[in-house]
Amino acid sequence: MVASDSNSKEEKIKNLPFLDKHHFSLKGKQAEDILGFLAHKTFLTDWCYRNPILPDGKELCDLLVIFDDIAVIWQIKDVKLKDGNIKKTDFEKTINQLSGAYRQLFELKTPITLQNPRRGEEIFNPNTIKNIYLIAAFFGDSPFIIKSMIPIKGRRVHVFTRHFTEIILNELDTVFDFTKYLCDKEELHNTVNSIIVDGGEEEILGHYILNNKTFRVPEGSKPFIVYVEDGQWSDLVNRKEYKAKQKENKISYLWDHLIDICHTGDSLEYELIARLMARSNRFERRILADAFFGAHCVADQGQDGLSYRRTMMTNGITYCFLFCGNSKNESERELRKKQLVVMCFIARGQIQENTKVIGIATDQHINPHIEFDYCFIDKPQWTKDDNVVMEQNMKDTGIFTKLDKRYKRFTEFPGGN
Repeated sequence: MVASDSNSKEEKIKNLPFLDKHHFSLKGKQAEDILGFLAHKTFLTDWCYRNPILPDGKELCDLLVIFDDIAVIWQIKDVKLKDGNIKKTDFEKTINQLSGAYRQLFELKTPITLQNPRRGEEIFNPNTIKNIYLIAAFFGDSPFIIKSMIPIKGRRVHVFTRHFTEIILNELDTVFDFTKYLCDKEELHNTVNSIIVDGGEEEILGHYILNNKTFRVPEGSKPFIVYVEDGQWSDLVNRKEYKAKQKENKISYLWDHLIDICHTGDSLEYELIARLMARSNRFERRILADAFFGAHCVADQGQDGLSYRRTMMTNGITYCFLFCGNSKNESERELRKKQLVVMCFIARGQIQENTKVIGIATDQHINPHIEFDYCFIDKPQWTKDDNVVMEQNMKDTGIFTKLDKRYKRFTEFPGGN
């Protein structure tokens, strides 16, 4: 994180080095190049497995994403169009590869060893997966006509063009937002008889976002045809509240950064911490990041040697943010880690409705060489003995003895209704 002491909070946000990297572009990229982008952007490295291999040495698929109980199987192919459309053989081959990958993973339950650059080797366990999505992405020139989803052997395959892949991975760039759209689209196809789109799938996505990320179908009816007209996407992106949302979302990529570097701390539970943090959608990440960075800006302006703390709750998790010391000073950092553990323990006792607490600590002052420490507490039961320890910790440290509660209202689309 980089910022000068004299900068305002907004100016400091502009100086965060990783915020310029969140935009996803496929310009000039070949099909295989997208895999690296996918791993580092929407899904993040810890839950992506590139080119997994079957026991016989054959490739299972281009990319397998495993997050919580979700599996997303990607097959990506560069294609040359014939008469403005994808060749039938290219299309069928890609769809069959996806079908084969699904069969190996979830029907045959073939034992597969997955390789992750951070977590090493893992044996895939199909019994943990409840939600499965198949995606065929065709790169090259966009075809004249393409179905956004096709049925195959009792499952549905989402069909993306190069153009739409870039749009959706910029717009729905968290695991939650992305898979919710896929799930809602499948539910829509289960509800109606036919969907006619005047334009590409970005029109469906535009319609979806304009309707508060839902596909609204009148209750008690099953319309034969849903018609999505041209102009939905352009209408969305040209609205002032959409542009305001994009501006406000910039800070949210700080949360992505905190997730992505979680492995650099010394917590043995780093992947669980990162996964809990990554469950938040883009709007929630904006709120979390705003709270974290806002507190850091206050700490940065404070007198040297002071500690600054902030706590917030969301999605059943209590977050504790601590800013003190200097990461380059080993003794200060060790003291900070101990203080973070105590803070998280007290937070667990003070906020009884949340059994999970995640702590994130870093330097008091914003500087180019900042480092982060993480803490995790999962304590379903809180005993009388725990309460005695908590009260003694509060007496010794002063943590949470005087709480300053503040509330801030957020809207996903600033200026909207």
